[in-house]
Amino acid sequence: MKTGLFTGVAVCLLACPGSAQKLKRADRELATELSQDGTHLGPDTPVGGKAPAAVVYMSDQLARAGVSGGGENGGFTQVEHVDEGKVIGSRCALSLDGKTAVPGTDFFPLVGCPDAHAAGSTGVSLHERGLPWIYDLRYDLEAGKLDMVAKALEAKKKGATALLLYNSSGIPDGLKFDGSDKKTIYALPVVYISKELSAKAFRDQTAYVDVELTVATQERKYDLYNLAGYVNNGAARTVILESAYDTTSGAAALLALTRLVKHAGWKKHNYLVIAYPGGRGQQALEAYFVRHPDVKRDKVDFVIDVEGMANPDPSVPELTVRAWKPHQEWKSLFGKKDAYLKVRYEESPADTLDIPGGFLAFSTNRNGAGSYDGEALAVRYVFNGLTPTEKK
Repeated sequence: MKTGLFTGVAVCLLACPGSAQKLKRADRELATELSQDGTHLGPDTPVGGKAPAAVVYMSDQLARAGVSGGGENGGFTQVEHVDEGKVIGSRCALSLDGKTAVPGTDFFPLVGCPDAHAAGSTGVSLHERGLPWIYDLRYDLEAGKLDMVAKALEAKKKGATALLLYNSSGIPDGLKFDGSDKKTIYALPVVYISKELSAKAFRDQTAYVDVELTVATQERKYDLYNLAGYVNNGAARTVILESAYDTTSGAAALLALTRLVKHAGWKKHNYLVIAYPGGRGQQALEAYFVRHPDVKRDKVDFVIDVEGMANPDPSVPELTVRAWKPHQEWKSLFGKKDAYLKVRYEESPADTLDIPGGFLAFSTNRNGAGSYDGEALAVRYVFNGLTPTEKK
């Protein structure tokens, strides 16, 4: 009966007409802030080498709140130059007897071989000059002497225009598309044919196969824009607040929580504020630590992630708290009952996220329509949970 009464009260407060008037004045103001920020935030990508609009907006808002820039040249933006090596190019293609193979699935080029075109009707087991060669790795593997650089050079000297490799044995060959390989160089185009395709295409060892091959790879380099701010309270320990900036409500929650923390007058912790493209949180933190050796990883008490924040669905006003490598007191601080939200607290002892000091992720599970009242209550809940950690 108590659970039903609690749920009914929470739903009414969030869903009933005039529910905003039932909020405290401070929470109404917080809901207004979230709403205003939400209109300026959302999925975004950089254009022409410039920071995304969300990063520009968040930087301006943090500066207005009195937060110091933690990025480049005293600003809030931190550019991360990403080099993912080579990827299979859009022009990479292979057909065997007129049947098109799928790059990356049916075949892949070995990184380090030249981009080139080769074609002709070639024997499955007959290697002729001026044609692509089809080569079974089985015999090299059984002999324990697989050396594809030497094999490619030997094939070119004998007149091959390309090598189509396959493995009919059960011995692993270890070949893969390794985009990070910057050292290996092959003398001619080399592609690896999957076991499934080669079993069909090269079944008849006496047959000829019409080969049409284009090897194409390309470099994948780009810039990622992270946001970094710092609330320096002159403390020895640090707490990290983070969210993706391309998640509208999560970014708005990060701004709101940072404003609350900045004006709380706390002295026990400094607060590092990080915003990043979705899915790149760990990389953003790593980049920050590399560029700011004065902020020590072992001086970080814990991380608060609000990427999953949104206005809770009025029919299910839930706040889920997930704790990785949890501190002893977290359940009492961030798992306590609330008059407005149904709080679900979950712990994982594993340090799967490789975050110093532990990690707390807050999510409201589903988006609701209308005002930001529910998200304001959720942000306030997180802030209230932080407060006792600053008074100990």
